[in-house]
Amino acid sequence: MAIEFPCAGCGKILRVQDVHAGESAKCPECDAITVIPDASVAGGESRSDDGFHISDGNNPFSDAEDSVQRDRNPFEAPKAGIDPQKGDGMSGAILQQHRGVFILVLGIMSLICCHPLGIAPWVMANEDLARMDRGQMDSSGRGLTQAGKVCSIIALGLIALRIVQFVLVLVEI
Repeated sequence: MAIEFPCAGCGKILRVQDVHAGESAKCPECDAITVIPDASVAGGESRSDDGFHISDGNNPFSDAEDSVQRDRNPFEAPKAGIDPQKGDGMSGAILQQHRGVFILVLGIMSLICCHPLGIAPWVMANEDLARMDRGQMDSSGRGLTQAGKVCSIIALGLIALRIVQFVLVLVEI
């Protein structure tokens, strides 16, 4: 048997086999990730089917208020006054927490004591800043993330200077 449920991102009706209840599914229409509900929560089971499909019908699981919000991108940047931990209450999207403090601490540590450690915060900062730009991550930690990235770049620059210094010493010998 199959379970029909609305996509949390675009509101399209999705259909999967009931063995996938409780798993996450990626909507083929908008690429939003939605948790597949149990058949009892989704409103019962429908006909037997293999695979993942989009229904062309109207969304039976939304009311008139939700239909206005279905076209909204669940990954857009949060509006002022929206708690990023709880989402906006309409799309079902919850933003990832930023790792700005962690990236900054790693960046400072790489600057002070272990320069090669600077690779990790630089990579993490690039990923997090890209997620913030796409609206998938809480952007309140942007400054901390950028500061950690700068510290790690300076630490890696110091490594490069030490390598150049080492090569120059070898050439003089």
